[in-house]
Amino acid sequence: MNVELVGMKEFRQNMAKYAKDVQEGTSTVIVMRKNKPAFKVSPIEDGEITLRELEQSIAEARSRAESGTDKTLEEVMAIYGLKSRYDNKDKL
Repeated sequence: MNVELVGMKEFRQNMAKYAKDVQEGTSTVIVMRKNKPAFKVSPIEDGEITLRELEQSIAEARSRAESGTDKTLEEVMAIYGLKSRYDNKDKL
């Protein structure tokens, strides 16, 4: 299997191509950000996750979202005192 190192911009612009290559099992893609590995896109191995498990996980996440037990991004940022990088967009 081929391992490709690509930058974030390159990955965004050609995501469909990389997704196809990964899905076909011909490559694994390591996406770099500021010359450091940010994440890896690799094929799911047989038996790694079943469709039923994926559906169950999605159903559980939806249930948590509907019940209000999960927090929004804004709530998490407020808890940790973080500011969005877009907060100062009007000052540009």
